[in-house]
Amino acid sequence: MGETTLLERVRALAPLVESSADEMEAKAALTDEVARAVRESGALHLMVPAELGGDELDIVGVIEVMEELARQDGSTGWSTMAASVSTTFTAIYTSDDVAHGLFGATAEAVLAGQLAPMGRAVPDGDGYLVSGSYRFGSGSDQTTHMLAGCLLFRDGEMVIRPDGRPEVLAAVIPNDHVEFKGGWDVMGLSGTASWDYEVAPFKVSEGEIFSIFTEDPERGSDMHRLGVTVLTAAGHAAWALGVARRALDEVSSIAATKARMSDAVLADQQVFLLGYAEAESKVRSSRSFVLEAFAAAEDEVRGGGHLSPRANHLARMATTWATKACAEAVEWAYREVGTEALRNPSALGRCFRDVNAATQHVMVNRKTMTDAAANLLQPTDA
Repeated sequence: MGETTLLERVRALAPLVESSADEMEAKAALTDEVARAVRESGALHLMVPAELGGDELDIVGVIEVMEELARQDGSTGWSTMAASVSTTFTAIYTSDDVAHGLFGATAEAVLAGQLAPMGRAVPDGDGYLVSGSYRFGSGSDQTTHMLAGCLLFRDGEMVIRPDGRPEVLAAVIPNDHVEFKGGWDVMGLSGTASWDYEVAPFKVSEGEIFSIFTEDPERGSDMHRLGVTVLTAAGHAAWALGVARRALDEVSSIAATKARMSDAVLADQQVFLLGYAEAESKVRSSRSFVLEAFAAAEDEVRGGGHLSPRANHLARMATTWATKACAEAVEWAYREVGTEALRNPSALGRCFRDVNAATQHVMVNRKTMTDAAANLLQPTDA
């Protein structure tokens, strides 16, 4: 990709992405030009191992890139985040022949999809027969293949892991065997093409399916040992930080000229200044927590180690807290500028819609906080 870093290449996309944001929100998907630019930047392969042609960033680098894309536009950041993690899981967990067939010099696969077990996988000779109906396939418009999360059944019975959880597998399905059903008409994150999709019974090989609970990738760096949940959480944390930064940038620009219920512009009103300081504090402190928690998690798995429950919970807690704090900052910004954020087009109004959609994701459910608290109250990891 030349001498520029991935972050520099992504920053260079800002004029195109920002000028296309209204069109993408109306279209419910990225424009072809934005989708192509994001793909060509390398952002969809930011965590793909270097041996397969990806940038293989460390976790802080991943957060910085995803944060920047979300700052440019929430839908672009979200769809790229969703596609990049699914693409990464495929690159690190599939067999050598599958991975090298999908990535590298002659192929540049991009995946998205739902890992929640909305389908079934049944052993079938030398592979598995997979089927299911899925929702929320964010980033579907950028893909060559989709992932399909499945419960594993054997002899008619659900397979239960030794830890008591049902076994959940993710299968790689080519797009020509996926039926995309649309179904994306929502309040926020409208441009993410988070389509419903269906997989009719389709056979995949052993190398094209993997457990979402695996702790040992087939290839990659130490960062890839963080696992499905933590790598996904990093993207969500980065996304929230980027959208909040955009909202505060927008409100600071508006405040310089907007006078609301006063002769003084907002930037000269004490109540506004206090609120702005509190919103900045929420976003900046959340960012510090996120970077600390994820960097510590990566340090823990260096040299082949496995992530402890405590480090996992801290990363999940940082993600949920950052999403909550950033949503509060965006909502404050939206309220303070009156109809400046109500009338379309408005980047701040879009931030408000997007962040309130993102708070509904299971990745930032309040249970992540209570689970983390229960772990932190223990003297050692359990």
